Amino acid sequence: VKVVLFPEGEDPDSFARSRPSSEVEAFLRDTAKDFLVFKAELLVQDTEGDPVRKAEAIHSIVESIAVIPDHVLRSLYVQQCARLLQIDEQAL
Repeated sequence: VKVVLFPEGEDPDSFARSRPSSEVEAFLRDTAKDFLVFKAELLVQDTEGDPVRKAEAIHSIVESIAVIPDHVLRSLYVQQCARLLQIDEQAL
């Protein structure tokens, strides 16, 4: 699952209607982020200097990763999210 954040004041419809389709396609291709990476980045922004909030964010991410049935994909997400959260993979 990919996530795209549109410019402030825009929604998908207004964005698409005000631009040529090639520009919309390029924007989607260039700015789409994996959902778990997006979630980790978003949650970690809100935890600056607060270990309790960071721990809560980590637990939320772990819950999302835990439901991934493919163990290889799950392992890759653990590696990537551990780097983003600046914690040891074993902690995830």
